[in-house]
Amino acid sequence: MTLELAEEFLLRGWHVDVYTNLFLSPMAERFAALGGLGGGTLRVADDPYDDFGLDYDLIWVQHSLLPPSIIRRLAERETRTPIVWHHMSALAEIELPLVADIENDLSDLETYVSESTRELQRPYGLTEPSLIIANPVPRRFTEPSARADAPPAPDLARPARIAVVSNHPPQEVLDAAAVLRGLDVEVDVIGEATEVREITPELLAAYDGVVTIGKTVQYALSLGVPVYVYDHFGGEGWLAPDNDAAQAATNYSGRATGRRIDGDAIAAEIVDGFAAAGEFARERRAQHAERFSLRRSIDGLLSHPAIVDPAPKRLTEAQSLRWLALSEQLRGMYRTLEHLTDELARTSAEPAAIDPAIETAAEQTPAPAGLVHVFVATADDPLATARASASVAQQRLAPDRVTTPEHTGLQSSAVTEVDVRSSVARFNELVVEVATEFVAIQDGTASWHPDFLAAAVDHLDAHPEEAAVVAPAARTVERVVNGHRVEIEHHPLPRSTPGRHDVIDVSDQLVANRTPFGAMVFRRSAAVAAGLLDGDLRFAMDWDFGLRLLHVGPIGILDGSTALVTFHLDDDEAVAGSDARARNELAAKAMRLDGGRRLMYSAVLTSQAAAANVDRSAISERIDDLASTLRARAAEPTEGIELRVRRYLRRLPARLARRLPMRAGVRR
Repeated sequence: MTLELAEEFLLRGWHVDVYTNLFLSPMAERFAALGGLGGGTLRVADDPYDDFGLDYDLIWVQHSLLPPSIIRRLAERETRTPIVWHHMSALAEIELPLVADIENDLSDLETYVSESTRELQRPYGLTEPSLIIANPVPRRFTEPSARADAPPAPDLARPARIAVVSNHPPQEVLDAAAVLRGLDVEVDVIGEATEVREITPELLAAYDGVVTIGKTVQYALSLGVPVYVYDHFGGEGWLAPDNDAAQAATNYSGRATGRRIDGDAIAAEIVDGFAAAGEFARERRAQHAERFSLRRSIDGLLSHPAIVDPAPKRLTEAQSLRWLALSEQLRGMYRTLEHLTDELARTSAEPAAIDPAIETAAEQTPAPAGLVHVFVATADDPLATARASASVAQQRLAPDRVTTPEHTGLQSSAVTEVDVRSSVARFNELVVEVATEFVAIQDGTASWHPDFLAAAVDHLDAHPEEAAVVAPAARTVERVVNGHRVEIEHHPLPRSTPGRHDVIDVSDQLVANRTPFGAMVFRRSAAVAAGLLDGDLRFAMDWDFGLRLLHVGPIGILDGSTALVTFHLDDDEAVAGSDARARNELAAKAMRLDGGRRLMYSAVLTSQAAAANVDRSAISERIDDLASTLRARAAEPTEGIELRVRRYLRRLPARLARRLPMRAGVRR
């Protein structure tokens, strides 16, 4: 809204000052592109010590935010500058009238994104004149010259191409996308879970319909593109003459009725109701473009009596001090939550540019199919489920077979050990039965770039000697704040040497798990030869599987110039930073094996001890941890195993002493 508002006033030849708590990429580049637009001038500041006066023709307030210098001046002297206080949501705390008495005394006009937002904020004590400015869209979506660039929606009986635009697509929408693809409807999921793209007239005009909520609805309707309203609040479905008013009253959020249906029903409605929805969108295109025009909204705002003849206004000292304190508190909270994420995104290295000729050739080459079997095995976490489903759905290389938790039961770590064993047994059966060449497991812990599967298959085709390939992964650390996941750290890809072919060797895998399921694609034949998954393991299943794969063939590493996999860690997991439970499981497995097979697993413990420079006290702690793990296996006979483990670990320091060098009189 702020960017488009600045753009509109610049097109009118105004000078525009913008004050914000943070001014980072990509928004900084978008504002920079407005320079010189329409003959106006633009200034953007995020420093609270920048000086602003009161000599404006209009002051627009969002998020209860004004520069501190203006707040102080409003307490020093009276002003007749018209002030608009805008509210874009009744759900986000930062949009609420936190200082309603100040807003009443200071604003000439309160504006709201929808009628429901206005009604939900009235109980806070707002009394000033108000106006609905319903998420208006900029001129490039509504002006006749701009609309001419986007061809009118074709008169089709059924859709050929649908866009799902959402940062939080619910599972039923992702399920519907899968059903539609089975009906030969192309579906793209656009948003934070898959691919972030700017919503432009050119983008939306390429689709026959859009599944979305919020402002994208106004964007699409202004272009004559039909809209199916549905997202994490539910939704009414295709917009039509009989439901448009009710949907608009709640800002097309899906909350008008809160209706929820399953993916099959959504897909059926999208196909069956498309023709009528397309007719509605085409017939009302000009009306919608006028109705949602930002230019028209600003014309109405500037001609409103409260703006034409603003009242004199001044803050008391107490109001000024309270507002300054609130501003500093909000600024600190916002920057604490967002600054590191935005700064890392702004400063992270850009991926190497792709040769246009290669990119064109890749686009013209049809993606191979019938090669990959993907197992979706997520925990009981809606975000992880959405992340896994969207990652699979967006792959340029379409999997020949996708098996979901309903087919295997291979899902939550919260299920009982018996369920895990039976689920893994079913997984192993399907790997043997379904004759694809490659297998991947999407467990919801990581998001996949759309090129992940294609890159993995291309690599394995080029290296037939390898049993599997792993993608170097970026990592994000997230924390739940007020019910929302907030990224607090981002660790980009480790540096790699372009063109270098790296592999994981046994020593790498002994020290740490280099083969997490979310970053690996393996040959089905190698998996069968390695013995498939071990259902007795809960925490070390992928580590153990990688160890056994290495005895079938090398495991390659994809080129690390592009982040094809990003792991998402909860803050508590990142703080813990330990895979001790997995190591304990592997050590316990070693004690249950005989002869040479034990060496592979006991070496994990030896390598970990060397890597961590353990001493006798650390080994004693490991004995206690391992003993607890063994006792927890009630279904397994533990008598005698613990003694074997203790004897093995007692001999470990002597083994390390013989192998590791002396430094300053202390063995390391």
